[in-house]
Amino acid sequence: MSAGEKLLPCPRCGMAAVVPADGDDHPCASCGAPLRVDVEADPATPSLVTALRYPFTRGSAVAFLALLAPVWGAVRALGMSLIDGLGERILGHGGVFLGVLLMALFGGYAAVWLWDILETTAAGSDAPPSTPWPGEFWEWGRPFARFVAAFATAFAPALLARWLLGVDAPWKGAISSGLALAGMAYYPMAILLVGFSADWTGALRLPTAFRSIRVLGSDYALCCVFIGVSFGLSTAVEFGVAAVWTHVGPWPGLAGTIVAVFLELALYAIHMRAIGLVYRARRKDLGWFR
Repeated sequence: MSAGEKLLPCPRCGMAAVVPADGDDHPCASCGAPLRVDVEADPATPSLVTALRYPFTRGSAVAFLALLAPVWGAVRALGMSLIDGLGERILGHGGVFLGVLLMALFGGYAAVWLWDILETTAAGSDAPPSTPWPGEFWEWGRPFARFVAAFATAFAPALLARWLLGVDAPWKGAISSGLALAGMAYYPMAILLVGFSADWTGALRLPTAFRSIRVLGSDYALCCVFIGVSFGLSTAVEFGVAAVWTHVGPWPGLAGTIVAVFLELALYAIHMRAIGLVYRARRKDLGWFR
C-alpha cells in the first residue's frame, strides 16, 4: 500500500479495501458500495512578507550569520584586493588565482546554507536549517557553482552588453539597463530551475522557464518585486561601504564590510526563503522536478 492509499472497511459488507486518497468514489470489490478517502488539505503557505524575519527566527541562525560575517568580510576584502592587483604584484597570476580561490572557498560554505534554505522551505519546513559542518569542505564547490550558474544565466546578457557596448551613449546604457531588469525578473526562476532540476544548466531551459513563470503569474511577479527591493538595499549597502573605505580609512572600511556581509547574507537567506515559498505554494501547478 502506497502513501497515497488507505485501508478502509466497507460500511456495507465489512470487507477491507485499499482506497486511493484522491477524494473520488471507488467501488468496493466485494459489494460495489462507494468508498472514498478525502484529500487532506495542504497546510497554508506563509506569505512572502514573513521571509523578512526568517533568518532571525532561530538563535543558531543569527549566531551563524554573526560568526560568518567577520570571516567572510575579511576574506572578501583580501580576496578582492588580490584580484584587483595586489595578488599580481606579489605572486603574479598565481596571486589573482589565490584571490578567486579564497572567494570561491568561503562563498561555497555560505552557499551550502543558502541552498539548504531553498530546499527545506520547499519541503515544508519553516525553521532555518542547521549550520553546515565545515569538515565536509568537498561539498562546498557544488552549491557555489549552482549560484554562479543561476546568476550567469540571469545577468550575463546585461554584463556582456555593458562590456561590448559601453555606456558612452544613452541608448547603450538603456540596453544594458533593460537587460539587467530582465535578468532581475528571471533570477528567481533561474534559482528554482538550478535548485530543483539537479542540473547546473537547468536555468537554460527557457521554454520550461517561461511556461512556469506564466503558471506562477502574480505570485512570481510579487516575488520579483520583493527580491528587487532587497537587491536595491544590498547595492546601497555596498556603495556605503565603498565610501567608507575611500573617505574614512581601511579599519572602518573593514568594520563596515563585516556589517554589510551580515546584512547581505541575511538578504540572501530571505531571497532563498521567498523563492522556496513561491515554489511550495504552487508546486502542484508547476508539476516539475519534485
